[in-house]
Amino acid sequence: MDHPLENKNTIGAVEIIEKIKQKYPQIKVMCFGLSRFHKMPGYIEFYENPDEDTIVKLYCDSDIFLFTSKYEGFGGPPAGSHGVQMRCSRKCSRRFAGVCC
Repeated sequence: MDHPLENKNTIGAVEIIEKIKQKYPQIKVMCFGLSRFHKMPGYIEFYENPDEDTIVKLYCDSDIFLFTSKYEGFGGPPAGSHGVQMRCSRKCSRRFAGVCC
């Protein structure tokens, strides 16, 4: 997700994606947000202000969801409820069983 708040750690997410992309160049990367706030590599497919159906489709079409927020009030996006493997930062405020690495 792209977001202007620093705690969302969009820059960290892009850095992680760039490392993964070097090792697995065939991966497809999708991102969404209300608007594009950060510069991202051209291979990232960005969905601006998607409706709920599109967000659900993005989750369902994904194999992995990066949750890189440094802290969240609620945390744990609904991706997990769609069978998507979630990976988050060690610095997230909440630990999800089997999720934070």
